[in-house]
Order: sequence, then structure tokens, then C-alpha cells
Amino acid sequence: MSSIGFCLKILSDDIYDYRCYTFKGTNSAQSREVAKRLKEIEKEYEFIRKHNFNIVNEFEKINDMINSLKSYVKSVYNFYWYEIRPHADVCKFIEEIEHRIKVHKGDRLLSIRSFKRVLGNFEESISPKMIHKILTWLKKKNPLSFRCVKRGMKEEIISDIKKKGIKLDADFLCKFIDENNPMEYVKEWNVRPYVNGKRMKNNKIRSLLKKSFYERQVNSIRFRIISPNLGCLPKQVEDIIISYLGFGEKELPASSPKNNIVSNSIRSDCCNAMTIYNSGSGANTFYQCTQCRKYGVIKANGRYSTPSFNM
Repeated sequence: MSSIGFCLKILSDDIYDYRCYTFKGTNSAQSREVAKRLKEIEKEYEFIRKHNFNIVNEFEKINDMINSLKSYVKSVYNFYWYEIRPHADVCKFIEEIEHRIKVHKGDRLLSIRSFKRVLGNFEESISPKMIHKILTWLKKKNPLSFRCVKRGMKEEIISDIKKKGIKLDADFLCKFIDENNPMEYVKEWNVRPYVNGKRMKNNKIRSLLKKSFYERQVNSIRFRIISPNLGCLPKQVEDIIISYLGFGEKELPASSPKNNIVSNSIRSDCCNAMTIYNSGSGANTFYQCTQCRKYGVIKANGRYSTPSFNM
């Protein structure tokens, strides 16, 4: 039976040098299928490299391709991937791809994590420490469902948890903090656990934490009008970000409907003026008092509703 052979190339990047590996196989259908999948992996990695490893979603795609190849080899040849002695060069090729993807993915996620913490959604603002504690808690509550979730980078854990149907919102964090030590998270959520030198009880600290959860969640809602509420940054920084996006406070898009424009109004039961944010969905509208900084919801029927916390 005739044989087939070709080179598998991994081009150099900012960290690693050029590598070349050789594939040699028979002309059987199984060997041709392995060769085809190897070339697809080589092509996919080159696509990621050309985009300077900025396409994070493609990392998952190439990992799925590699896992699919390993499963195919096991099902056809009836042995595990690492036991392929005739194709040692192929194993080295796959190991090199996996290693480079892991390193570049980690570097990429770490480089944008600080920006995501401020400008990202609610789940991205949660610290890695708290994410790992949440995973530990989930493994204890439901070991069968979460034992396969591996520990790693915060972003990877969040992705795996969401695949299990968990939504990391304020409601979920309230359930988590009810069964865990609240003192571990007071610094992260800017909660002061001491009053006049005395430590508050855990129930009181939990109530303050829950309030912080909902406040941050409201600030993390993405509105149609791109006008971020970055309470933790100076006003001039917020203005710079808004101007960078293409318009200032007085230069809102002309095509935007009136009910989406940020406006001020007066309530008799509030301290002063409040800033109203309409999500554009036709349902609830969120507001924040400009003085006491409290948050609330204007329901679709026009009634005001202030979130209640067990203080």
C-alpha cells in the first residue's frame, strides 16, 4: 500500500520560533482523514497567528478541533493519542499548538482584564478570587454537574459555569453570600464592616454586600445610548471615553428616539433631580438620584420602585 507524507508547519511569532513536523501515513481512509484534520488545525492556527492572537473565540474552535482529532484516533485505532508511537512527530505538533494557544490566550485575557473590569458587563467585574470561591461552592452543592469544570483563568471558569446554565447576576451572588463568609469580599465591593471601631454582624455586612451587588449591576447595564456610568473614575475620564466614541453629551445621534435620551426630572419623594436611563426595550426604566445616588426602577406602568435591602 502506498504511503503519504507532508510537513506540518508552525510559523514564528513574538514569543516562539518556527517549527516543522513530518506526518507519514498509509493511503488508507483512516490515515487520510487524520491527515485532513491535521491540515485543518495547521490552517486554523495560522489564521489565529495572522490576527495576532486577538480572536479569543477562535481559541475554543481550535481546541475543539484538536479534541475531535484525538477522539477520532481513539475510536478508529482503539488506543489513546499519546500512545501513537509511529506518529511521534504528529504528537509533538499537537502539543506545540496546544502550548502556544494556552500561553497566548492567557496573555491576551490578562492584558484586557483590567479594561473589562471597568468597561465590561457585571460578571466581568467580579474578581478572580470570588469566581474561584463561587466554583468551590458550586462543586460542593452539585458535585455531579460541576466536577468537570476545571480551575483556570477567571474568564474560562465563567464560560464553563454559564454553559451549565448559571447566570452570574446580583441575585445569584446574593444566594452565594448567604452561605459564605462575607468578610472575604468587603474590600472588593467597597463595604465598610466597622462602625465606631466595632465590627458589624455578618447579617448586616451581607445586607451591605447585596446592596453593592445590585448597584454595580445597574451600572453595568448596556444602554442603547453609549454614555457609560463609570462611577469609580473621575468625570473627565468619562468625558474622554464618550468623546472617543464619537460624540459628546450634546452631540447625541439624531436618529435616536426621544425616550432613549438621558434626561433629568424631579420626584417629590426623592432628594432632588434624578437621572433616567431608558433601555429602549419598552419595559422597565432605570434611574439614579443625582444626590443620594440611590437606584430604582420605573416600571412600564409608570410607577416608581426602589430596590429594598434587608438593612
